[in-house]
Amino acid sequence: MSGMFEKIFFRVYLRYSYHTYLYLYLSFSCFCLLFKSTFRPWINASVTMLDFDDPASPVVATEFVGTSISSYPAPYELFAQAVPDNPHVRFCESRRRGYVSVDLERAHMQVRLRVVSDAHDPKADVATLKTFAVESGRPVTFLALFDRDDISEAVRTTLRKAAPLIKRGARPQTSPLPLTREVDMNNPFSFAAFPAWKRVFADMSPESHKKVYADPSFRNQFREDLKNPTGFSNWDRIVVHECRNPALKHLERKSVAQIGKEQGKDGVDAFLDTVLADNLEVELTMASWNTREDRMRELLNNRAILMALGDGGAHVDMLCDAGYPTYLLGTWVREKEAITLEEGVRKLTSDPADLFGLKDRGRLAKGVPADVAIFDPSAIGSNNHGERRYDLPGGAKRIVMPSRGVEYTVVNGAITWEQGKLNEAKAGKVLRG
Repeated sequence: MSGMFEKIFFRVYLRYSYHTYLYLYLSFSCFCLLFKSTFRPWINASVTMLDFDDPASPVVATEFVGTSISSYPAPYELFAQAVPDNPHVRFCESRRRGYVSVDLERAHMQVRLRVVSDAHDPKADVATLKTFAVESGRPVTFLALFDRDDISEAVRTTLRKAAPLIKRGARPQTSPLPLTREVDMNNPFSFAAFPAWKRVFADMSPESHKKVYADPSFRNQFREDLKNPTGFSNWDRIVVHECRNPALKHLERKSVAQIGKEQGKDGVDAFLDTVLADNLEVELTMASWNTREDRMRELLNNRAILMALGDGGAHVDMLCDAGYPTYLLGTWVREKEAITLEEGVRKLTSDPADLFGLKDRGRLAKGVPADVAIFDPSAIGSNNHGERRYDLPGGAKRIVMPSRGVEYTVVNGAITWEQGKLNEAKAGKVLRG
């Protein structure tokens, strides 16, 4: 079918590999493609309907998703049983690994879900599970454009290859924040892409983990894996956040690299010895990408790149990047002076509004809705890592990102946030169509 389309936009292959972390969105929710990690995939093709209870309801959006979901996905049989009760789900598969091939034009898209016989064999057989064709005329924005110090030129290479698409108006997205998440060693999936860690996930009991972590052969294999990093390669990026063992409290807020230097150990030994000494209870933070200031200045000064990626509701126990607007204004505008205040405000207001077709938003103008954020330029900001709250059901943890320096928020002319507090004003409205 690919011969039916004149390739006037671009072709992108998202391989299910150790390096892939790319999302692609068309408009708000027209099309989504996600590949992340090397666990067993969950591939889904679904549509958004005006009325999910009516199988004949008009389709308003199409979504393709491929993701690991978790280290231990539900059996395929459970997904298969659920499909008949979800008419918007058109295809579902959780047994095979592979990649997605996309041919994308301004008004047409063809998607092929491809699988490989062996995910670790470059010569493995490849087959097509399913082919879909979608029509759309919406703007294109794709993500995530993260600068990675383990793949030094990845962002520059991506921008160079995507230049024809960007020239036609497509917008890559990035975040002004370093990608920082909490790491819980009771479920250490942040390291699951390293082959050595297969032993860890083969038996998730604490006693098994302790034996593996103490095994010199495991540590040596992990050292070998780190020579070909898969999202992490720098022990300065992993910091001890909290220890349960009182004798280890002096390690808190120190990086693994710093601890290793103090103890005369390399990163692997310093890391795993700390984990064992705290009986697997130590909590850490990992700053993976967008950590190099010089490269971030390049991204921030590229007007083709959209500032976004809040991720404020996903992985709530590990991260919250919802503070990226205040971080942009506080860190990159005021402190580092990488861009002007005017440019920072434009990136957060009129720029995304114009892309998404919100004609009456993003600017202060007569006759448009009075949606206004009033902030103190000398105080605006937020941290690069959120704060903990234990207010979910059962006292479960979530991460929040408080802002500083936001004095007032006005929605449709009514003050809804004042001096650090919400009030009872409910001036917003649902936008439809």
